Amino acid sequence: ALSLGYHSSSVDLECDRVNIDDPDMLLEAEGADLGLLAGCEPNVIRSPDDMYTPRWMRGIGKSKEGLCPVCFSAGKQNWKRMKCSAYWYHLNYFHGVSSLTGRPFPNPQATRMVPAGSGRQRQQGQCHICYEWVDMESSRKVRVNVPEIYWWKHIQACIKRTWDE
Repeated sequence: ALSLGYHSSSVDLECDRVNIDDPDMLLEAEGADLGLLAGCEPNVIRSPDDMYTPRWMRGIGKSKEGLCPVCFSAGKQNWKRMKCSAYWYHLNYFHGVSSLTGRPFPNPQATRMVPAGSGRQRQQGQCHICYEWVDMESSRKVRVNVPEIYWWKHIQACIKRTWDE
């Protein structure tokens, strides 16, 4: 299992390493029922370790959707629209997988706890690209669905900035 964030959450992604040239092997490895993908098209991935590119697509134009490979490897069929960036947002900020590299975002090179007021502490992580200390949790006392989102948003922006240079 690969860790997808700085927390202990992990998803078994071994089945995503199957060659897309053999869709039956992919389905078998992911434990999927072939009937669930009737009418869908296999998609070409960038490399065997690409965890971003959807293995399966359906629809055309504005209704074109990609099947999330991370959700699918966990036994869930989660289709996201491609044209409105729902797929991009889901992979980047729900699973922490970079659209540019196709790999999970790297963890911070270091972490520290800093005072957050009212006797509370807040975790920060140091970016290996810009070396800034980034808050890794909300400054408010609210529960968030994906705690890693604060780190992932920063590292995604840093990776994009260096990718564009």
